[in-house]
Amino acid sequence: MNKIAVSCRINRLTGGENELFCYRVYINARLWGGFWLALEILINLVFRVIHSQREHVRLNYLLQRRRHGQAKKTKGG
Repeated sequence: MNKIAVSCRINRLTGGENELFCYRVYINARLWGGFWLALEILINLVFRVIHSQREHVRLNYLLQRRRHGQAKKTKGG
């Protein structure tokens, strides 16, 4: 199973739709703050330490938007 499928599965198991978990975290952190903002900071910190990747949640948010836009173009919408 690839990383995107794992992220989507985690999101579905936690009550989200078929989208990246970090996409949901990014949006909810901007809308609600609190727990979601702390979760965003934690995820970013983990990926910074493990993979030296900055702003992991934001990058995945942008990836999901790009994938959604491409899917919309191929469907003709």
